[in-house]
Amino acid sequence: MMDANQRKKFTQTLRRRYRSYVTVEALGQLRVSVEKRLNRLASMLRDLQRKEVASENSVKALPQLASTLFGVEEDIKRIGASKLEFSIEKEIINSTLLNQLR
Repeated sequence: MMDANQRKKFTQTLRRRYRSYVTVEALGQLRVSVEKRLNRLASMLRDLQRKEVASENSVKALPQLASTLFGVEEDIKRIGASKLEFSIEKEIINSTLLNQLR
């Protein structure tokens, strides 16, 4: 669980990274769609960081978060844009799952 300032910095970092990716890639008509989904992903990650680690609520949020992440990855592959690394996002999902299993 992060405090408010850490969450704010974390979200700003993600959104900056996503914005620069969308700006650099010429995504054409799908730019708005991909940008909205990336912003939603950042928001979902921020909300997950607000919850207690391995709590029931944090685990409930994981399926939708993972689905959104997978969907964005698939859209990026489908349109042929360069790959965007989601290592931070996947690490957060995995750590939440591992903490739940302990």
